[in-house]
Order: sequence, then structure tokens, then C-alpha cells
Amino acid sequence: MFKSQFKNLHEAEQLLLEGKIELALSKVKQLEKENNLAKEEEIACKILRSNLLFKQGDFRNSLDLVEESLKTCQENEDQLLIIRCLLTKVRNYLQLKKFDDCDQLLEQVEELHKKYVQTEKNIAISNQQEAILLNYKGEVS
Repeated sequence: MFKSQFKNLHEAEQLLLEGKIELALSKVKQLEKENNLAKEEEIACKILRSNLLFKQGDFRNSLDLVEESLKTCQENEDQLLIIRCLLTKVRNYLQLKKFDDCDQLLEQVEELHKKYVQTEKNIAISNQQEAILLNYKGEVS
């Protein structure tokens, strides 16, 4: 993300934390109008806009944005963002009183999370951290 775009997104997130929803929503919409956003940036904007709409009580439109983001994440096979989108979707379903759908999604999230943790990349990171820890333990002994 270009520095100014990252700054705008960070500012919008900060405004959300401060409860300034309308101003944050305006910043995100402005950022989304830019033509040079990467897919990950578009997804980040949509997820943030979804959270802002959720805060406003606009659960239907929040859910629509999450579903759009989820499709893009699935196309890019970004497991971590898929999990994040599914959890946001659950949150909207709860507000829309779609309780049966929540159970299915939570099962799906749990399964994806198990697979995500077991991927070679994550195992490699875990093994690397363990090796560093053992190295430090050896130096301390």
C-alpha cells in the first residue's frame, strides 16, 4: 500500500476506535475511489467499511460487503482473511438473528483454522521459533 493510502486507512481505523464513524466512513470511501489499490488493499477497505456499517447498525449492508470480500479472498486463497471474513459474517448473522447459519459458519471457521495452523509455512515458522528458543536456552545454561 502506498504510504498515503496506508495513512488514510490507519486514520480511518483510529476514527472508528474514537467512535467517529461518519468521518471514518468518509475516509474509507475516499480511499476506495482510488484506482491504484491492490486486491489486499481493496479487501482491507471493504472489511473496515463493513465494520463501520456494523457500528451504525446497518447489518445487511455490512454483511453484503463481507460477502464480497469473502469471494475475493477465496479467489486469492488467503486463508487468514477468509477466516476473518467468516467471523465478521457470523457477527452480522447474530444481529440479523440467523442463528442456524452461525453454527455452520463457526464449524467452517474452526476447520479452516485447524488447516491454517497446520500448513507448512506456519509449521516452518513455529519450528524456526522453537530453534531460536532452544538456542537461547543453550546460551543461558
